[in-house]
Amino acid sequence: MKKLLALCLVFVGVSKGASQTIFSEDFSSITNLTAAGWTLYNDGFTPNGYQDIFPEAWAVVEWAVESPNSTVSSTSQLDEGFAADRWLISPPIPISPSIAGATLNFKANSIDGFPLADGFTLKISTTNTAKSSFTTLLTVAHAPITSIESTSFTVVNLAAYAGQTIYLAWVEDTLGGNILNVDDINVSQTLLSVPNFESSQFSVYPNPVKDIARILSATNSTYDVQIYDSYGRCVNTIEGVTKRECEIDMSSYSAGVYFLKMNSNSTTETFGIVKE
Repeated sequence: MKKLLALCLVFVGVSKGASQTIFSEDFSSITNLTAAGWTLYNDGFTPNGYQDIFPEAWAVVEWAVESPNSTVSSTSQLDEGFAADRWLISPPIPISPSIAGATLNFKANSIDGFPLADGFTLKISTTNTAKSSFTTLLTVAHAPITSIESTSFTVVNLAAYAGQTIYLAWVEDTLGGNILNVDDINVSQTLLSVPNFESSQFSVYPNPVKDIARILSATNSTYDVQIYDSYGRCVNTIEGVTKRECEIDMSSYSAGVYFLKMNSNSTTETFGIVKE
């Protein structure tokens, strides 16, 4: 209980920092969605006139009207006359718990206007890619008919999913439309920025840090360093530091907030530091 309290106290004075992309895809270099980690569910219906383009539920296509831009696309123009049910599910996207917010941005458009305008449903899962695991985030009846380049971003707040791994699903579920395009998917998070902390015994810098964090001791006393992640797990321990300046290589650490706990004979102090 004391450890949790100490970690919580470090958050005093924490403010919002820079935005960082944690997942993005513009479909410019993907040729096989499944091989790239995407999950597809087809509805089993026959695309009317698009059989070669859509042997699967979705495909990466460079339409003449969008050239040279590629989009990920699906169709609701089906021989059977039923509403489409064609799923495009992202790879797993881990959202750090040490964030002030997380946001999804993407573009979606319809090749045709009414009565052939396509819409979609955006869903989210925090467990797996089974259809039953998803809940609805957003429903769009008719996507814009502007070009992808001119289409405005759809923005979805994902702050409620901090600390979880999510899957996002775009479902083409239109009845009797034509073509739906999705592009420029981006999930970003705002890292928490912690000010430089100093005490009479220690100071930690730079903050935020990209590679090497430095602990400067005001005395030559021996001390130990423990590094905790934002879950409160100890990820590294350095014992018996005797130098006035101790260097810690954080280049391999994932982006987020960490806590450096220094223990000496005379004092124990904890400092927050942001890894960019």
